[in-house]
Amino acid sequence: MLADRLRLVAGAAGPPSPRTPVGAGAESVGRCRAPPGGIPHYVEAVEILHVAHRSDWERARRDGRYTVSTRGRDLDEVGFIHGSTAAQVSGVAERFYSDDPEPLVVLVIDVDLVRADGTGVRFEDGGDGQDYPHVYGPVLPSHVVRVEPAGFVGGAFWWGVEPSRPDAR
Repeated sequence: MLADRLRLVAGAAGPPSPRTPVGAGAESVGRCRAPPGGIPHYVEAVEILHVAHRSDWERARRDGRYTVSTRGRDLDEVGFIHGSTAAQVSGVAERFYSDDPEPLVVLVIDVDLVRADGTGVRFEDGGDGQDYPHVYGPVLPSHVVRVEPAGFVGGAFWWGVEPSRPDAR
């Protein structure tokens, strides 16, 4: 549920954090944690998503760190690992993975666990008018709280519960 991946945060100045302005999809938030001492000004992601090849994730579990930024590019090349929100993940997958025959998964990454290890997470302009979460370092297996199956059915991306259609891959 989207509400489990977001929390309300006071607009006080502080380090960059993943956030979506209230009104940009925030009306569907539901249960969120309100911060002490202030009226919330934006919604902060508690969990962010990353579309991955299943084989890359399996290798990361063996090696102890995930460093794929996006399809065909790694952390050293790009400088960060691309992420998305639940509202963005389908569009990202359809744009970058729709022609990819490799099995996919969605990594559900806990922002607090990433930050606790000293790695930065920021929402930044993706060039299409939307802000996307970027992880400025490797994602450790301990940062990933769930790994959801993912794929395409009839050109549309799905994740979480696999559809029972014959054209799923």
